[in-house]
Amino acid sequence: MSIDQYRREILKQGDKPKAAKRNKFNAQKVEMDGMTFDSKKEHKRYIELKAMQQRGEIFSLEHHTKFELAPKTKLEGEKRQSQHYVILLISLTTSSQVNTLSKM
Repeated sequence: MSIDQYRREILKQGDKPKAAKRNKFNAQKVEMDGMTFDSKKEHKRYIELKAMQQRGEIFSLEHHTKFELAPKTKLEGEKRQSQHYVILLISLTTSSQVNTLSKM
């Protein structure tokens, strides 16, 4: 194989579209009510909690709530990004009990 043939072969391979990156747990994104859920399981749990909210069993339901654990800082001249934790679903019951579904 000559150098020219090798280059043509490499160029052909480079034109191929790359396969979409697979999710680690084979989760499929789901959209509903203008919200995007990372998995069918998360979507199903949201529907269950939404039904509980309509029945009056819970009074608050939040989706993808972000909590700041540490603000962004500058330490010894080095900038540090803020640290956040995202909880997928939070529900509050009438007995002040907090239920969460968080990322693992």
